[in-house]
Amino acid sequence: MLCHVFPDADTPVVQLSIDETEPPEFHYKLGKRLTPLRDEGVLIVGSGNLVHNLHTYAWGEHNVQPFDWAVRFENWRENS
Repeated sequence: MLCHVFPDADTPVVQLSIDETEPPEFHYKLGKRLTPLRDEGVLIVGSGNLVHNLHTYAWGEHNVQPFDWAVRFENWRENS
């Protein structure tokens, strides 16, 4: 996705995910500690894949079928 936003690939990127085992304060403090990277021109991205619903997915603990619209979108994207 970022290749369309930064086609020259001249922006360093750090990808983050939420750690469900940690409280909100942990993530807030982590964000504060990463502020210097932003000031240096590093793009910090909190993102998943193309589409997801982690609450419904329940971190792999349940056999939950993905939403039909999500499957259709991912299939469309893979074939585009």
